[in-house]
Amino acid sequence: RVTSERISKELRESGSDAGGLKVALFNNTGIGGSDIIRFSIPIQCEQNGEIMDVNGDVANWGASLNWGCQDDTCMDADNDCSTLDYAFIEYRLGANNQLIRRVLDNGLTTVKDDVFAVHITDFQTQLSADQNMVTITITASTTTVQNRSISETKILNVLLRNRG
Repeated sequence: RVTSERISKELRESGSDAGGLKVALFNNTGIGGSDIIRFSIPIQCEQNGEIMDVNGDVANWGASLNWGCQDDTCMDADNDCSTLDYAFIEYRLGANNQLIRRVLDNGLTTVKDDVFAVHITDFQTQLSADQNMVTITITASTTTVQNRSISETKILNVLLRNRG
């Protein structure tokens, strides 16, 4: 539950603008047929910079280097909006049933990756027809010390809040 809530906290900040949807789903392209989700969020890329422009639209889309970052110190490496260093947040399954949070630059090169959760055996995403909501399905499985297998699946609908 905590994993899906933490992902949704970032993902719900995404959305679209005149340039299009800032969320991309890659179905069945991850480990074991899992999905990969890549998205951008509104960022503050300069000290005292504004997240919204004068028209009320998102001024700069990018990624925070660390989960939960709220200011320019971890949203851009050089504190300069003309060169956005962190472009995308990506969630995907990694080795050993780990859910990985990756930060990518504009060339899709990994800037940083963190193990976000363990015991995750499946990660699926689906975009609604109107492109306003992403459904995330996460399955976690493990074996207890009594050698019993347990599995739990959580489904969460995430409304994309920033619509241009």
